[in-house]
Amino acid sequence: MLERTNQPDKYHIENTYALSLRDSGEPKNISKALKLFTKNISLETLLDQSEKITDKFSASTYGNIGKCLALNNNHRRCIDLLLQIILLRDARK
Repeated sequence: MLERTNQPDKYHIENTYALSLRDSGEPKNISKALKLFTKNISLETLLDQSEKITDKFSASTYGNIGKCLALNNNHRRCIDLLLQIILLRDARK
């Protein structure tokens, strides 16, 4: 609805909606939440260390993406994503 009306999401409605989808525990809803958290950027792009997209997302967003992966039993991808974030953070110091 926000997109249709060209309104800013000043109350973080989309994030709250994504959290509720994720926390429902339903695989279909978790997949929907993952799309919202990633802003439709593919997981391959997120995991590609040559891509510099980390500034597009907050640490909590990466955590939410990781939790979605873990809830959908994609533990390897979850770990890969979290390790990449740690490495990128350390490289910035």
